[in-house]
Amino acid sequence: MARPSEETEFVIRQGPSKLDLILALFDTDMGIRTVRFQEASPGSVKYYQDWLVQIVSVRRRHTATTWEIEGIVETSGERERVSIYYCTATREGRMRFVENLQINDSVEASNDAKRASALMTVIERMVSSHSSEIHCRFFQLFEKAKLISRAKDSISLAEAIRDI
Repeated sequence: MARPSEETEFVIRQGPSKLDLILALFDTDMGIRTVRFQEASPGSVKYYQDWLVQIVSVRRRHTATTWEIEGIVETSGERERVSIYYCTATREGRMRFVENLQINDSVEASNDAKRASALMTVIERMVSSHSSEIHCRFFQLFEKAKLISRAKDSISLAEAIRDI
């Protein structure tokens, strides 16, 4: 499905529970979790579009049941950012596509943190190796650091880290 414009607002007729939102945001030890928001169809035709959303942030608005949610959905193989105003009491709300989220993408930040940690390991090994072959060793570690820096996903990042 092509990305709708930012002016397009979708009406959510059925969404996740508060517990599902909490788990999607905090319980990612086994991988990325998504929650389903079902879009209400316009007009009299009873067609519903499901949106699987990876939750990036949740902020409470006004009451303990009203939330502003930021997330990521996949459309036509691309990751798109969405903003959702949602009520967990009625499980209804509104969703729209946005250019930038208000906060940094926590998933990307966690990958950046892993990348930085791996690069620090490389640098520490370079500093601690004060042998006569420092130039050759330095070059080898630098090449490994480049692989980490250029990793596109968690699998290639894990392979680059494993090869240190």
